[in-house]
Amino acid sequence: DGISPGVKLLAEGCAALADAYEAHLSSYVVAAAGPAAANAAPAAIVECFSRDLYAWLDLCPALDTRAIEALWAAHDMQNAVMDRGEGKVAVTTAGGGDTIGSGGGGGGNGGGSSDSGGGFEFEPLRLEARAAPLVFQWVAGRLAVMRRTMLRLIASEPWRAAASVTSDAATTGAALSAVELVRGAWDTLDAFWKLQLPVPISAVRALTEGIDGAIQEYASLAADSLGVPEVFAPALPKLTRYKKDVVDAMKKAHEQTRAKARATKSEVGGGWWGDCE
Repeated sequence: DGISPGVKLLAEGCAALADAYEAHLSSYVVAAAGPAAANAAPAAIVECFSRDLYAWLDLCPALDTRAIEALWAAHDMQNAVMDRGEGKVAVTTAGGGDTIGSGGGGGGNGGGSSDSGGGFEFEPLRLEARAAPLVFQWVAGRLAVMRRTMLRLIASEPWRAAASVTSDAATTGAALSAVELVRGAWDTLDAFWKLQLPVPISAVRALTEGIDGAIQEYASLAADSLGVPEVFAPALPKLTRYKKDVVDAMKKAHEQTRAKARATKSEVGGGWWGDCE
């Protein structure tokens, strides 16, 4: 995506232009044409920039570092226009929705409302809502990569018994595919929070449910690879029944053996082994 750096530069330029206008030209315009004319330039800046920004977001670019920087530059441009027009800009707080900060970023666009006379009506860019498709696209891509990795790992897993002895003690009895799967899940979650963007709560739910689904599929495939339980489980022992006559006969034979041994106690090597001196 070669457009993202251009969007970032455009946002920074518009913010600088709004600052320069407020610092050097606004007072002269107000003196010459009245307070209403002072906001014509900020209104034109917002209109032109938002048109280009929305056209870029409609392309649904990949949510990489450059795209994130462009979104934050647009957020800063919006704040610059609102701050320079404080007390003169009527802000329309439309849109919104449930969002959660992914990392250190705030969850909304900020801003309040001002009923100043002669100002222009400024509608926030609603970046959290317009960037939501990019977030969902990112989530779908990461989950697809995680599932492909899971299938590759489980297909190449050399299953070993837990008591197997190998030269590497650290991997004795460990399923390396399970270790890599858990590591991939942590890396995916960590990368999501490092996006540093306000994200919809539904995107968090989609990500966690996708990771849970991949782990459950791994468990099912691992269990299916074992085959039926009869293949590896030992056979059940045959049922036995207590027979009193058999026990009595064995007890009688034992007592006879003990008595005979005690009768030869005086001889060398004689005696019953269970008797204590």
